[in-house]
Amino acid sequence: MSVTNSKRIAKTRPKVEYELYGAKGTEKYRRNKAEDTDRVAALRVDAESPEEFVERAEALATAHGRRIEARSLIQSFESSEFDPNDPEAVQTVNDLGYEFAKKLHPNSDVLVITHVDGAGGHPHNHITVINHDNVTGRALQGNNMHWHVAKQNDELMREYGLRVAELGSRNVDQRSLWEHRREGEAVSEFDRQLGDQIEESLADRRSVDLASYRQVLAEKGIDLDEKVHTIKASADGSTQDHESIGWTYKALDTTGEKPRKRRRKASSLSEEFTHEGAQEIFKYNHERTVRHERLGQDRTAGVGGSTTQSGPVVDQHPIKHEPGLDGDASKRRGTRDRRAASSEQAGSHEHDQHGSHQRSARAAARRRLIDAIREGDARSVGGERDAERGLSH
Repeated sequence: MSVTNSKRIAKTRPKVEYELYGAKGTEKYRRNKAEDTDRVAALRVDAESPEEFVERAEALATAHGRRIEARSLIQSFESSEFDPNDPEAVQTVNDLGYEFAKKLHPNSDVLVITHVDGAGGHPHNHITVINHDNVTGRALQGNNMHWHVAKQNDELMREYGLRVAELGSRNVDQRSLWEHRREGEAVSEFDRQLGDQIEESLADRRSVDLASYRQVLAEKGIDLDEKVHTIKASADGSTQDHESIGWTYKALDTTGEKPRKRRRKASSLSEEFTHEGAQEIFKYNHERTVRHERLGQDRTAGVGGSTTQSGPVVDQHPIKHEPGLDGDASKRRGTRDRRAASSEQAGSHEHDQHGSHQRSARAAARRRLIDAIREGDARSVGGERDAERGLSH
């Protein structure tokens, strides 16, 4: 069973950077940047690289005078249906994401990045569709309403014999909404930073109960207050007296002119950050820790013929990467190691020249792409649409 979320994106680059490396300011982001790694479990892109995909999205928006560069979809699956520790299952999730995107927009370029590192480990796809139909030359015309997107997704699930989310049902995937909600217009910069830190803390393998979770949060300067409320029985007797546990997070807000402590109710950020939502994630983290310990014991005892990793490493679609939004860490490490073999001064000079040349080449390529797009549109649809696009020749 999968659920979806859809929205328009004005800037593609920060979105894709988050999907490749994590949220800026988090330990995950710093570690990925320092170690030349990424958070990608599987990837498919209608370009030579994520960087080229982003540059095309930017160039098309510039050439056509469009405010929206792309459409974003998130497609989430239950871990009971696709095991996040099985590379083949993860690749299947990625393939379903690509087919879903093409079902909605068959003539547009697509990037699908699959994650399994979020809180709870549920496999989910981040799908980016460039706001351009390569056949008509127009912006995307398809219905972006949630009901339409969900209907198309449900049809795809039925086609492959997968379960479909029931109307009004609430499951872990549907309430694990932070990655869906973090880019919303109503989300402040403080809320986004706080939510990213909370998500990273929940995804930490050490967070297996309230006490350990509080310790992980404290490392990031976040306090968690818990209050137990007694809910009275209803007058008609349909519900009995019961307790409700509320969580509130408190952290220093440095986004304004004057730093100050702010509080946010867990439910105002995401259902997965609440007491109820976190219990499932604690259970998952405990099971993951047990698996990791067993794996270590098996390796120590000599069980199994090769070294394995705690999570899936999927590279079913090898692609050529360029500097920038690059998901191929091994290629960057190889380049870095070769440079290190030369003298430090010479290596630094070559690096500066190489970087400068690449930036100039990329800027020139982007200008050529914008010009080619404009000239191509003029030939294919005529000058009568130039005024509509705000272009001059």
